[in-house]
Amino acid sequence: MQERTDEAASALAKAIELDPDVGWPWQRLGEAYGDLGREEDATEAFEQALEIFQRELVDEPESARLRNEMAWLIATEPTVRSPERLNRALELAREAVELTGHENSAMMDTLAEVLFQRREVEAALDLMERANAVRGLDSDYVDRQLERFRARAFETSPDM
Repeated sequence: MQERTDEAASALAKAIELDPDVGWPWQRLGEAYGDLGREEDATEAFEQALEIFQRELVDEPESARLRNEMAWLIATEPTVRSPERLNRALELAREAVELTGHENSAMMDTLAEVLFQRREVEAALDLMERANAVRGLDSDYVDRQLERFRARAFETSPDM
């Protein structure tokens, strides 16, 4: 596994050399570095990805994909997550869902993840259920997300 991850990191680094102004290779490089235990390098790559995504968004102001990528990165990578950034992720994810007419389950999943990370568990559960109804997500994935969200809802229940 580590050898394949090393190979992936090398390939991504070469892609970045060819075109350093595209965000997704930086994000994937951060993921590879994280898998390799290179946390400092991972954080640097994620920060670079966020910076580039923001610049790309200026060039593509109606891009739901870029908004979704940024929101997902902030929500799922603890090294770049902060309350302020989660507020930005919420804004981006809501815009992505709006831009796709509430018909893209992947965008809805990102918004649900952002809500979950903000401790808005009931809203995250509701949205994940609606995303499941839209279809497009793997049912096993949806089940795992719902289970994770429900576990948090139970942990924070006032009845405990």
